[in-house]
Amino acid sequence: MARASLQIMGSVCVAYLCAPTPASVAAGTDAWKDDLETVEVTAAQDEVFEKPGSGFALTQQEFAPVSPQSLADILVSVPAINIRTNSRGEVLASIRGSGERQLALVWNDIPVNVPWDNRFDLSLFPALGISKLETFVGPTAMQFGANTAGGVISLSSGTETPSIVRLSAGNGGLRNAEASASVSQNGFDGTVAVAHSSLDGRISPRSGSLFSVNQNDLITNTDRQTNNIAGTGKWRIGQGSFGFSALYSAAQFGIAPEQGQRVNLANSRFWRFPDTDHLLLAGHLDVLVSANLDLNTVIWSQDYRQEIQSFTDATYNVLQSRQFDDNDTTGVKLALTRTGKENTTIVSASGQWARHEETRVMLGDPDDETEVFTHFLGSLAIDHQQTLSDVASLHFGVGYDVFDPKRTAGRESAGSFDGVNASVNLNMMPSSRWRFRVGMGKKVRLPTMRELFGEALGRFVLNPDLVPENNWLFEVSGAYSWRSGSLEVTPFFVESENTLDQVSVQMGGDMLRQRVNLAGSRSYGIETKLDWRMSESLKVTGNATWNRTRAKSDFVANSIHRLYLSDRPNWLARMDAQYQLGAETTFGLSVVYRGAAKSEDITGEFLDLSPAMTLDLSARHLLRAVSSGSNVELFAQLENLTDTFVEPQLGLPDPGRTIIIGLRAIF
Repeated sequence: MARASLQIMGSVCVAYLCAPTPASVAAGTDAWKDDLETVEVTAAQDEVFEKPGSGFALTQQEFAPVSPQSLADILVSVPAINIRTNSRGEVLASIRGSGERQLALVWNDIPVNVPWDNRFDLSLFPALGISKLETFVGPTAMQFGANTAGGVISLSSGTETPSIVRLSAGNGGLRNAEASASVSQNGFDGTVAVAHSSLDGRISPRSGSLFSVNQNDLITNTDRQTNNIAGTGKWRIGQGSFGFSALYSAAQFGIAPEQGQRVNLANSRFWRFPDTDHLLLAGHLDVLVSANLDLNTVIWSQDYRQEIQSFTDATYNVLQSRQFDDNDTTGVKLALTRTGKENTTIVSASGQWARHEETRVMLGDPDDETEVFTHFLGSLAIDHQQTLSDVASLHFGVGYDVFDPKRTAGRESAGSFDGVNASVNLNMMPSSRWRFRVGMGKKVRLPTMRELFGEALGRFVLNPDLVPENNWLFEVSGAYSWRSGSLEVTPFFVESENTLDQVSVQMGGDMLRQRVNLAGSRSYGIETKLDWRMSESLKVTGNATWNRTRAKSDFVANSIHRLYLSDRPNWLARMDAQYQLGAETTFGLSVVYRGAAKSEDITGEFLDLSPAMTLDLSARHLLRAVSSGSNVELFAQLENLTDTFVEPQLGLPDPGRTIIIGLRAIF
């Protein structure tokens, strides 16, 4: 089945490239000229290559034309990344078969993941406030802090892009309005972006009646409304600077219950989130201590609040219980950078103090139950880069992480957890066309407070005996560039000990979940990236990752023989073709393939998730352009053209055929 699907994908790509097919980038008369875009994109890729681990970069010039609404819409173009919506309604990402709690999300050097569970719903992060996205995976730098075994998503905001207004609408009642503005004058750089989005529900895929209990053509309980604002400011003083970052998101939405022929609907969550608020404020200070010594300081405060409503069934008429979560985090990070003639050393230290308050209200019970949890998470790291010759450089780093639960609401605590991290990378550029990299490292993944002490409205059994997970990472990479393109191939291998996972356990008459340490797991594969301008009008980019992830033979609760890790597809591939027709119209095609995977049901049995291939089309037409670079354009996107059934997680399919049309103005 997988081989056949790949053959189909290859045939479609060949047929497409042989015809004057369309593209998904802005026309040549857009504010970002094509030649300037190529220069900036190449520079971005050169920059990530010079850092430890495998890097990938996207500038706003690249992702803005496809009109992303949230961070999740941008990440679909990143190699080896798996995007899925879980049973809590969170849109999460993982890279190369790792767990989502091993992936760090950083914005302007600020950790964004909510410490209680070390995750963040990517659909709540607005796309319009992002000027650049970088991802790093493998033996990455130590300066990013704790829990980065699965990689790092680094976001930044800046004044590199013009002011934008964008309006769009689509089926499922989709309505979006966004605007951003940038200013740079008199030593001040600032940006602000605001966005509003509403949705009646996600379009149900083929055989949609299985996933639409009370809503025709819409996946059950997937309405959503979000409001976002993001802003940054920086004042330059001499050779230093100080500034701020601010991000606010307010949302209310429903969560699709696990549904379908292979799911017992009675065991699903019937949840709604009527109120979710996220506020992140940070101050930045950059001081040039001496000619070759720079001190960068970031102080931040984050408040993440949500209400969970639990209902008795899929009608969402009878409220059963409510839970109020309040997560407060205060953090500080210092990075001292010493730059020499042929070397750079960064010493960094960070600390987070987090408080999680959880209040549960049961229907008919007059007494509310409130619990408070607190913890400290700290990191200390040294990263060093040494130029060995004109064609080679060495990067190595050492880090130490500590996680210390303080208040545990009366639950048994195993005390603090810690671990040592290390990485070594050798980068070589023997010519302007060839690049090579060899890297290895050790990364520790500490358990989260939710894994240790969270019960999720009575759905989890506690396990106070959890220990940290240790990951050994290895990779070799080779890249070749020619005048019109580049190709990179990276084999990788990850050996894990004490893999943190969850299993199903029988408690009385109920089947519940419990966090456990497996004996270990192993992941290996090959990642490829392609960027090829075939002509002045046609450009092709793509990536494909084959990945095999398995748990080591292990017996866990209820004598279940565990060989798999859930929701890890064996193939992830994407090909984007961009064709420019004249000076005013562009078209595009994207071919996306998701391979087979295993997903665990409520009984602990692993069921097959079938491979699937989807096609997306786009079109853009320039209505008005002036010499200053301002323009107005119409755009249309048709996602999942063939209405293919895609199931990233058991009983939780991706949307079916979705149409979006809109208007974008650049000033």
